[in-house]
Amino acid sequence: MENGNRSSLQTKTIVKIEENISLSSFTTINIGGNGNLIWLETLQDFERLYSSKQKIFYIGNGSKLLFSNNIEKYIFAKLGKSFSYTFIEGDKIVVGGATTTRELLKWCIKNEVQGLEFLAGIPGTMAGITFMNGGAFGSCIADFLQGVKIYDRDKEHYLNREDLHPTYRHIDIHKEAIIYEIHLKNFAKGKREKIVARVDSLLNRRKNSIPQEPSAGCIFKNPKNAPAGLLIEKAGLKGYMIGDAQVSLKHANIFINRGKATFEDVMKLIELAKKAVYEKFGISLKKEIIIV
Repeated sequence: MENGNRSSLQTKTIVKIEENISLSSFTTINIGGNGNLIWLETLQDFERLYSSKQKIFYIGNGSKLLFSNNIEKYIFAKLGKSFSYTFIEGDKIVVGGATTTRELLKWCIKNEVQGLEFLAGIPGTMAGITFMNGGAFGSCIADFLQGVKIYDRDKEHYLNREDLHPTYRHIDIHKEAIIYEIHLKNFAKGKREKIVARVDSLLNRRKNSIPQEPSAGCIFKNPKNAPAGLLIEKAGLKGYMIGDAQVSLKHANIFINRGKATFEDVMKLIELAKKAVYEKFGISLKKEIIIV
């Protein structure tokens, strides 16, 4: 199987600092004010970043982020390409935190590794997917975790799966810690054509049910009683608009940006949906997206 390389992590310096840039392009819903962004390429870069003593927020692919208008208090950081790799090491698959789901699946197909096809179409980096315990089609990333490497303020840590206490869309990691490497269970070999067929099938399912307009994915966690999207739809909000934010006609748990939606538009829609579902069903919806 093809191996990656992470030897460069100890030798480079911070590759780029961007000041006062629009952060909307770093989210999939295309909403966000201006901020400072540091790209991280080495473990030493983490030390320099934490030495600043500022509040830090890590951005993955931005697929679950909604930026408020009060983001000046943060310094934003993003893993660079040095943290994008996948290879086999002993009994595990080692994946860099900046690796996207698409890159990981491409590697799986090339190396005939099966088991992670459920990630098909989920827009995110593996650090972000792991932090959110993301998943689809009845599976989540915690089902396949051995452990993670993180950097948290003063030093590196390794956490086993048991240390993470995974639950639905959550693992126990401090919000200012960054996951820079993920260790997954080594999977059985599968036939390449079968892996491709499974990935294509799931991509088609998502295409038919997930809107293609800019969004932050599912807004709410699914309660035990029923899917959040179904509850919002039955509350009569499917297609409802506030400003340029709209409850999707394809999937009522996804709010889309029709072009010029603001943070306030989306928040008003979130509060409306919570209120409508509670009044009709007595169910309190819990947010799945991260509001910064």
